[in-house]
Amino acid sequence: RFHRCIVELFTFVHMGRSVDKIRFEAVLRKGHEEEDSEAIEDAFASFDARQCTCFLDSDKEKMLATIRAAFGDVAGFNLAAQAMLRRAKWRDECVGRAATVA
Repeated sequence: RFHRCIVELFTFVHMGRSVDKIRFEAVLRKGHEEEDSEAIEDAFASFDARQCTCFLDSDKEKMLATIRAAFGDVAGFNLAAQAMLRRAKWRDECVGRAATVA
């Protein structure tokens, strides 16, 4: 889900909407809040669209073909997506209002 969502977020920003309009809601396990926050941060920092999974392989290929057409290669998209996530300040947004689950 994260990979498909990142494409949606990137499209939102690419169409001229501000990253300030993006709101994150972290769902963290009770007693593992720091560990889970770090895992989210690592996932954002190491994001690679090639690692995405889709229900249909053909959907993944279409998504990657679109990314290649727009960015020349997937690596360029990955860098742009990582920069967008940093600008959105996801960690600041989530601190103090993260939901915890048992």
